[in-house]
Amino acid sequence: MTSPSSSPIKVAPVLSSTVATVLLLGLLYQAGDIFLLLFVAVLLSLFLGAVRDALVRRTRLPASVAFTLAVVGTIAAVSGLVTLLVPPVVEQTQQLVGNLPTYVTAWQEWLQRMLLRYPRMQEIWKAESAKLVSGIVSQAEGAVSGILPQVVGIGHAVVNIVSILVMGIFLALHPATYREWLIALFPPLRRDLVRDVLGDVANTLRAWIVGQLLAMTVLAILTAIGLYFLDVLACTLFCLAF
Repeated sequence: MTSPSSSPIKVAPVLSSTVATVLLLGLLYQAGDIFLLLFVAVLLSLFLGAVRDALVRRTRLPASVAFTLAVVGTIAAVSGLVTLLVPPVVEQTQQLVGNLPTYVTAWQEWLQRMLLRYPRMQEIWKAESAKLVSGIVSQAEGAVSGILPQVVGIGHAVVNIVSILVMGIFLALHPATYREWLIALFPPLRRDLVRDVLGDVANTLRAWIVGQLLAMTVLAILTAIGLYFLDVLACTLFCLAF
């Protein structure tokens, strides 16, 4: 017999809460890429806002003009890095493709010498050559079949980059509006605390971005200097970019 002081366990609320929690976690997992893009867009907006504020403080330009210069300068810097990196990579890739037949011929000649020198290897080569050829054919088929997914992946990456750029620009143009929309999701008694926390998080992320850029710049310059003395052009350009 149940005592009057004890209350029976209500199964329906517990089950409903469990199901709602599982569905919410599943939704967050499915929307993980969207949240990641949003986070990167927030970082981009903080970077653009920091550049805009620095231009306003140093040059006394209007905020709109400073923000336009920040966006144009960022796009120009990224385009310059791509222009700096792509031609050497393409040139060296073409050189590699052009010299590949020579390497293949030299490898075949070395293999023939080894087979003539060691007759036992001829039996092993006859047994393993079929596997080698089938492996090369399967890899070629896999490369051909993977062209379409790679094209789709490139298109997906382009869409993500454009989405991040658009979201970052809008977040940097009207940060207070989107911040207040987020704060409105919390109870009124906690909104001032949430506003302070968001301000601290923004300042911390802005300082982290500046620190990362400084560290990357110093590391790239020092590495590029060392590679320059080693006469490694492509690696030097890569390190200067990253």
